[in-house]
Amino acid sequence: MMTYRYVIISRDRRMDRLPERRERKRPVVDPRGRRMGYMKPLKQPENSFLCDPSLVDEIFDHIPELLEHHEQFLEQVSYCMQNWADIQTVGDILGQSFSKEILVSIYSAYIDNFLNAKDAVRIAKEARPAFIKFLEQCTRENKEKQALSDLMIKPVQRIPRYELIVKDLLKHTPEDHPDHLCLLGAQRNIKQLAERINKGMRSAEEAERDTRILQEIEAHIEGMEDLPVPFRRFVRQEMVVEVKAVGGKKDRSLFLFTDLLLCTTLKRKSGSLRRSSMNL
Repeated sequence: MMTYRYVIISRDRRMDRLPERRERKRPVVDPRGRRMGYMKPLKQPENSFLCDPSLVDEIFDHIPELLEHHEQFLEQVSYCMQNWADIQTVGDILGQSFSKEILVSIYSAYIDNFLNAKDAVRIAKEARPAFIKFLEQCTRENKEKQALSDLMIKPVQRIPRYELIVKDLLKHTPEDHPDHLCLLGAQRNIKQLAERINKGMRSAEEAERDTRILQEIEAHIEGMEDLPVPFRRFVRQEMVVEVKAVGGKKDRSLFLFTDLLLCTTLKRKSGSLRRSSMNL
């Protein structure tokens, strides 16, 4: 009898901690929905002058699949709230929604493509000023004034927020409640997904940093092209002196990468570097 009374009294508290109740304006899918607001016009053939269609596909890769999953999740949560029972479980919905291998695959693919998507935005901006104006207009028109670059990170940030919601639900769910074990299972599933996403984002950020370093090195070496390639990382740089067999010396700067040793010549007058034809 005491447990039943507790459930009745705490029912509204638990409802208030669900995503739809806490964020009434469809936030579960809204960030992706706003991003779809950028995508749909760009997908129209008559708007191909704004951005190359191949770049559009790169920028919005896997967004429709993510949107579909979260819309399904929203429908399940909405139905649960509209038909709330005296002893209601929500942990089973959360656990099933975020343990699907297909969802893990979609998020992994989205993260793997994240840097490519950001680069595609940069290329599109450089290629067509009309694309920049389009982005500015979309930013002005969306309620929260969020730019496309702001929305691109939203899918990654969403999962840790669900983890916090489950943690909050557990605080208001007694251990003898039928939902307690379900919520613990959901917490494990969401935590595992969040960890995989965070690991993928760290790898993506490291790859971005490595690419930026390679680009900076390439820009400082005359005659250097195509230095940034996948999986290449800068290791160290050393100044050395080449002693000629017939006398004389020449200053060299050696750049060591994970798959390459690059020799450059220091130009004394300008202090700049030039790629050397010296064989190593």
